[in-house]
Amino acid sequence: MASKKELFKFTKWLMLASGIWRLKITIASGFLQNLYKVYSITSQIIYDSVVIMFIVEFYRLYTVDRAKAVENLSRLIFVVLLIVKLTLCQSEKMIDLLSLTLDEESRISAINDPETQKIYRIHVKYSNSLTAIIAICSFSLAIYLTEMGFESNYKSNRRQKFDNDTLETALAVQVWYPFDKNKHFGIVMAHQTVEILLTALYSGSVHAFSNSVMIYLRAQLKILQHYFRHFHHPFDRFENDLRTRSSFHILRNYCRKHQKLINWIEEFNGSFKYIMFLEYCVSSLLLAAVIFQIFAGIEVLFNTVYLVLIICQLMALAWNADEILVEVEVITLAIDEYPVIFQSTKLSLALYESEWYNQDKKVIILIHFMMQKCRTPLTLNIGAFGPMTVSAALSRFKLAYSYVSVMSSGTA
Repeated sequence: MASKKELFKFTKWLMLASGIWRLKITIASGFLQNLYKVYSITSQIIYDSVVIMFIVEFYRLYTVDRAKAVENLSRLIFVVLLIVKLTLCQSEKMIDLLSLTLDEESRISAINDPETQKIYRIHVKYSNSLTAIIAICSFSLAIYLTEMGFESNYKSNRRQKFDNDTLETALAVQVWYPFDKNKHFGIVMAHQTVEILLTALYSGSVHAFSNSVMIYLRAQLKILQHYFRHFHHPFDRFENDLRTRSSFHILRNYCRKHQKLINWIEEFNGSFKYIMFLEYCVSSLLLAAVIFQIFAGIEVLFNTVYLVLIICQLMALAWNADEILVEVEVITLAIDEYPVIFQSTKLSLALYESEWYNQDKKVIILIHFMMQKCRTPLTLNIGAFGPMTVSAALSRFKLAYSYVSVMSSGTA
């Protein structure tokens, strides 16, 4: 039996560390389970409370320093978007779907077929590598921002000590506090450090979860193509011993697998389209705010790295969603005496590349039926704006440029 390959391995650890893992932790006792729930609820309440602090600070800065107000607004947009995505990722529907994927992953690991294992292993490496990159970039920015806050605070304290000034405590993230920040700067820095680290955890977890699920779906589609192409040589020994059954029963079983995958993607799309919609609508404004800060000379190094991270996260999301949209080609298929011209996906092409010509009439009719069913590409939608593709993501950059032009003309 092949060793288990875990596509969600790093994603699971990130979600556990951030407190948003809602499935049962099998290795934890009852006490640890309850302790984890307390940690999860407490950390999210602490994080959610910062929204009010951002809003109050934005109104204060808007009449004093427009550039800093824009910086504050970009952070506020990011936090609000992240909180909404966290809520969606912890919904019951998403939890059920994640549970189904983990069960299916265990079944795939038990299939004794080198090609199936190779396909899944490639996607496991891709998913884990992408998750590791997202986590490293998120925590690097968090560490840099925390260090920047301590350094700014240290410099402001030295100026106050030697120049007898009453400068306001310099912070890495400008938010409002209901007390004197100079007198209680220790509490302020501790709170900011916690908020920054939670942001890194939550952002990394949400993006890792989103991309891992889409990569898993892509792996399932590739494996199904492999099954369709070689249905006369079945590989799955764990469903009624397929090797001893006829080609018709084997193909009918794979047809059920395809229908199950369609239902799975539709269920996932039902919840995930709102995350796509939020990412699609807000990304341009967030990109524009960060670019505006770079042009204004505000924390150029940090905002440049931050801009690259936002672009990479958006493009990774769009690329993986685009991969699920199976390429469509107009081809002519001639099976038996039934030639037909239509749009075909890779799934139907895989059926055409099988040894259908050696099968009986009943199998050929079933292949016709399955090809018709495979004609519609599977997509992940951006709400009512159509499928999420790389082109849709690139349009966000164009809109961000328009926002920057408007903001620049307004401050000129």
